Amino acid sequence: MRAPGRLVGVLAAAAHAAFWSAFIVSPPQGSTRGTTLLGATMVLAGLIAMAVAWKGAHLAMYLLFFVMFVPLGLYLWMTPGYGIIGWIHLAYLAGAALVHREMVMANRANTNGPAL
Repeated sequence: MRAPGRLVGVLAAAAHAAFWSAFIVSPPQGSTRGTTLLGATMVLAGLIAMAVAWKGAHLAMYLLFFVMFVPLGLYLWMTPGYGIIGWIHLAYLAGAALVHREMVMANRANTNGPAL
């Protein structure tokens, strides 16, 4: 795994899973049993995101960014004490963009004519 985009993606996804695991263990006051189920789902999404980043599938990384960020990441980004999760999601998006850029550059290097 020499690509920096993959490394950024794997590290961000691992941090995502770790922070959501911590969220399950010590939920904020007023949380319900559904919070645990939601947290477990987000941990699973983080583990899948790690595998996808490891493989370097940029389209799946973009899709998983929206799955992780849009429902809760944006909300938690603005919640005091939990904003780090939103920043981790943005780091994952940056990793996806780096992987995408690396693939485009590799495709351009492998073509004989000008790249479109």
